[in-house]
Amino acid sequence: MAIPVVVPTLGRAMTEGRLTRWLTADGAWVEKGEAIFLLETEKIECEVEAGASGQLRHLSAEGSVLPPEAVVGCLLEDGEELPSEYRDAAEKARASQMTTAPGSPEEAVIPYQGMRRTIGERLHKGLQDIAQVTITMEADMTEAAELLGRLRAEWRREGVHVTYTDLIVKACAIALSEHRGVNAMLDGDVIRMLPEINIGIAIALDEGLIVPVVHRADEKDLREIGAVVHDLAQRAREGTLTVDNVTGGTFGITNLGMLDVEVFTPIVNPPQAAILGVGRIKEVPAFQGDQVVKRSVTNLSLSFDHRIVDGAPAARFLQRIKRLLERPASLV
Repeated sequence: MAIPVVVPTLGRAMTEGRLTRWLTADGAWVEKGEAIFLLETEKIECEVEAGASGQLRHLSAEGSVLPPEAVVGCLLEDGEELPSEYRDAAEKARASQMTTAPGSPEEAVIPYQGMRRTIGERLHKGLQDIAQVTITMEADMTEAAELLGRLRAEWRREGVHVTYTDLIVKACAIALSEHRGVNAMLDGDVIRMLPEINIGIAIALDEGLIVPVVHRADEKDLREIGAVVHDLAQRAREGTLTVDNVTGGTFGITNLGMLDVEVFTPIVNPPQAAILGVGRIKEVPAFQGDQVVKRSVTNLSLSFDHRIVDGAPAARFLQRIKRLLERPASLV
């Protein structure tokens, strides 16, 4: 008896998914639990496993966009014929694949699909729909660097690894709790002040960008934030993030400092109100009284939706983050 292979429902907010790639050939035998296709939603790309053992038949072509629970294939018993109700659909996975024109031998072709398409469509829509403004401040990170050195030495024995990103997440969580207008979203004709502070951290992967979320960041101390961020980053690189790990964000952080970028304009991820961009930390000369001393500084760039937040409140919010990082004892 044929067993249908369907698009799984990944979270209550899911309305559709894109079958980006079959991982097993049409007609191949698969075992229960074996990954058979890649599914991309608005939030995440994941492997879908076979619910039973059998001969896999493709009924939907790669690139198909389908609602949850839509049938994309079926599993047949050994020697079983494809049921008539599935036969027409199978002839259509095959026809579309045969008519796809390959790129010329001289050019490299990268399909605009999967995570890359999701990123492009969301950010393009964001720039079209919101009134984005970006402001930038320089923050002195000298004391933060010294604190980070001490904490790394103290916490290493406990297996806790703390980074600049963790300090920034904590600073943002405190600032968001004090400036609730930034932790908001536009919902039709009303601006909603969100009860939870959930901070998304952009992580670059080979196939694109993904933004796992530190949920209730304001309720976590720096150790907890460090552990959560480390776990999310590791799981992002392993491809084991869940839908819950990448949904519910109310504010974003993106850091290009490790790539020597000093200042940039991050794009707000709707429906969030703002995102913080962090540049590289560099050493500069500064006056301390009559003496010239060496200081470590970075640029913080806050992009925000002017429909939700005005310039002065946004500037005060960014100024609060700057001051927390410049006097970081309160972050511990």
